[in-house]
Amino acid sequence: GGDPNPNPNPGPGGDPNPNPNPGPGGDPNPGPGPGDQTPQGPVNGTTISSGKMKYKVTSQGKEVAYSGTTDKKATTIKVPDTVTVNGIKYAVTSIGDKAFYKNAKIKNVTIAKNVKTIGKSAFASCTKLEKVTFAKGSKCQTIGKEAFKGDKALKNITIPDSVKKIEDKAFASCQKLKSVTIGKNLTTIGKEAFSGDKKLATITLKSAKLKTVGKNALKSTKKNITIKVPKNKVTAYKKLFRNKGQKSYKVKK
Repeated sequence: GGDPNPNPNPGPGGDPNPNPNPGPGGDPNPGPGPGDQTPQGPVNGTTISSGKMKYKVTSQGKEVAYSGTTDKKATTIKVPDTVTVNGIKYAVTSIGDKAFYKNAKIKNVTIAKNVKTIGKSAFASCTKLEKVTFAKGSKCQTIGKEAFKGDKALKNITIPDSVKKIEDKAFASCQKLKSVTIGKNLTTIGKEAFSGDKKLATITLKSAKLKTVGKNALKSTKKNITIKVPKNKVTAYKKLFRNKGQKSYKVKK
């Protein structure tokens, strides 16, 4: 009566239980993210870094915005498709507001294909920026307000088919901008989008979906600016671009 009972109790009660607990409870959890509150990594809004590049988390464990560089001498910027920080791989899906605002060094920017949005004033007043390239297969849909405003070294730009919206003043005061090529899905050109681009002589517009051109979109552009459009849109687009601040203009196929 005294021997069998005491033995089973310490066994099952004492041995097996303590072992499983420290395992699942203590080992795996700290592993995935040593400094993080959760296994998914830093919460939305957190700034993280990779080398000299800075990012802001926009979707926990999944997406980030490129928010700038600590390299004060960088002249070439390549926004990557993805970045891995502390073992977590993020898609770079936007360029943050004012990411390169008033950066007087950068000359050449390549925007990777996963970027869907270029934020407000992201590259505004980058006075030496000469070349902007969108990667093949770009998913960019929105070029934000004043995104490239005041980039006085920029001479031409090709906007990919994915872009649907060019927001207000996106390319205003680009004083050397001579030609712009716009892809097939643009629906909206914002107010003063190209205002003050006094050398802008040619816009090649491949989109047949354009519905809105904002007030003064072409103010102070080159006299007799030519807008090349799809042949079945010549008449409609002549009306759409009328009285947008330009002195004179031609719409042709």
